[in-house]
Formats: sequence, structure tokens, C-alpha cells
Amino acid sequence: MTRDERIERHLAAIRNVLVVFLIILVFFLLKTLSSLLIPLAMAALLAFLAAPITKWLRKKKLPGWLIFPAVAFGTLALTAIVALVFMQTANEVAAQQDYLLNRFEDQLLSLTQFVNEITGDLYQISGILDEGRKLLTTDVISTVAGFLASNVGSFTGSFIIFAFYYIIILAGLQNAPRFLAFVGGPDRSTRVIESFNKIQKSISNYLVVKIIVSVMTGVATYLACLVFGIKFAFFWSFLTVLLNFIPSIGSTIAVIFPVLMGFIQYDAVGMPLLLAAILVTVQMTIGNLVEPSLMGTSLRLNTLTAIFGLFFWGYLWGIAGMFLSLPLIVVFKLVLERSDNLVVFARLMGDPDEE
Repeated sequence: MTRDERIERHLAAIRNVLVVFLIILVFFLLKTLSSLLIPLAMAALLAFLAAPITKWLRKKKLPGWLIFPAVAFGTLALTAIVALVFMQTANEVAAQQDYLLNRFEDQLLSLTQFVNEITGDLYQISGILDEGRKLLTTDVISTVAGFLASNVGSFTGSFIIFAFYYIIILAGLQNAPRFLAFVGGPDRSTRVIESFNKIQKSISNYLVVKIIVSVMTGVATYLACLVFGIKFAFFWSFLTVLLNFIPSIGSTIAVIFPVLMGFIQYDAVGMPLLLAAILVTVQMTIGNLVEPSLMGTSLRLNTLTAIFGLFFWGYLWGIAGMFLSLPLIVVFKLVLERSDNLVVFARLMGDPDEE
């Protein structure tokens, strides 16, 4: 081996070590600066979602001075209203925790007695009640509702930061082509702009489809809860919309809460079981038939990637990271697809059925 080859080999080893340290540093910063980066990620996704609206309004020849303030204020106001309504409903659920817990214990006692009549005292009522109390202690309902409300509340508390990020990013997207042309230079400006436009369009389409599918599921859940007379139908339906952004486990959790509420309300288990069957059917139909047909093959992720992203972003950013995991992974996959050298990693993240 020549001297030059040894030097090149050492340099390659140093580069690899530096890359590893860089990755560790990025993970550390993502974890440490989560309070600043979570609103930034939310703001960026909302800006990509709102950008097509701005372009559409420009095509309609609306005054330029009116378009940006109208879109920015309208989307921020809608976000704030949705957060406040959800917080209020969550607080209403938490306010009735004593009644709900007493009803749950009564229903669990009745169910255990019914099972023992059939099985011949196979199950100890006291033991089951103890387990039930552990499962649904005095703080659980308030914890579930309060936990979600506090997360929305913390988001509302940092709403000024979120709004600041959002306005800057939305404004920046309007001048992005000119900036990218400058960054790309005379030789690569066209390719850079085309890649950015494709990524932005793909992200916007993904978010629109995901929101439509989640809202469809939420509306179906709301109607089912109304038909069955389930209390807090709006809360459960809105929770379903949010949980559908969490891959794999989100749709399952979304079914559990309204069914548990039905179990608390009804003396017989038949109605809650029927509600569970309906909600599971809705989730499976929309998740396995409607969403894939709307999403398109290029935006699909394989199950392993979705689960890994769920745990990865959940570890870094908690519950907010779980909600953001799918959009963030899709953004990452789209960026990888635009690089000839990294496209293989994008294919590893994709769905084999897309070919």
C-alpha cells in the first residue's frame, strides 16, 4: 500500500468517526431543544399545508397584500380554536371522573358476578376489582384527559413561538424559488427548484390526505357515538382524529376509549361490543382501503419504518413526537428520493407493493 493510499484510508476513517459524532450531536440537540423544535416542526408542516392555498389565491388575482395576512391569520385562528375546544372538552371529561369511576367499578362488579354464575365462581371478584382499580384508578380518567389537555395546553402556552415560526416559514416559502435559484447557481438552479417543488407538493398532498382520512374516521366515530348515546362524543371523535396520526397503535387506542365509555354507561355488554365491532370495521375499512387509494404508492411507508419512527420520535419528543412521526418520516423519505446516492434508503423505507 502506497503512502497516498494510507493517507486516504486514514482520512476516510476520520470522516466516518466525524459522521458518527455528528449523528450523536444531532440526536442530542433534537432531545435537548425539543421545546423549541416541536413548535418549529408543527409550524413547518402547517406552512407546507397552507402554501397551496396561497398559490391558489394568487391565481385568483386577489391583492397580494391581502393574501398572506388572510391565510396566516385564518390558519392560526383555526388552530387556536380547535385546541381550545379540545381542551374544554377534555376538562369536562376530567370533571366527571368520580361518576365515571364509580360506574366503572359497578359495571366491573356486575360483569364478574355474571361470569362467575356461568363458570362457577372461577374468578375472585375482589381480585378482579383490585386489578380494575389498578387499571382505572382515581387519577386515570383525569390523567388521560388531563394529559392530552396539558399537551395541547403546553402547545397553546408556546403558541406565540409556534405562530412566529409559522409566519416566517410561510413567508419564506413565497420567495423560496428565488433563494433556491441563488443557492443552486446557474448550473443547478432548475433542478434544485424542481426538486423543492416536488417535495413541497408531495408533503402537502400527504398532509391533506392524512387529514381527510383522519377526519372521515373521526366523523364516523362521532356518528356511531351519537347513535349509541355515548357521552362526550365530540371528545372521542376528535381524539380519534389525533390518534390516527400515530402509526400502528393509534387506531387501536382510538377504539378503546369510546368502547370503555359505552361499557361504563350500559348495564349490558352487548351494546359496547357492537360499538366496538362498528368502530373496528370503520378503522379497518378507511385505513386499509380508502387511505391507500388516496395516498398514492410513493408516499407509503412499510410497517417496520412506521413502527421504528414511532418509537424514535416518541423517545425524542414524547407524545408530540408520536403524532409527528409519520409526517416527519415521509418528509425524510421524500428528501432521500431526490438524491441519486441516497435513493436506496428511501426504497428501504417504502412499501414493496408500490412497484
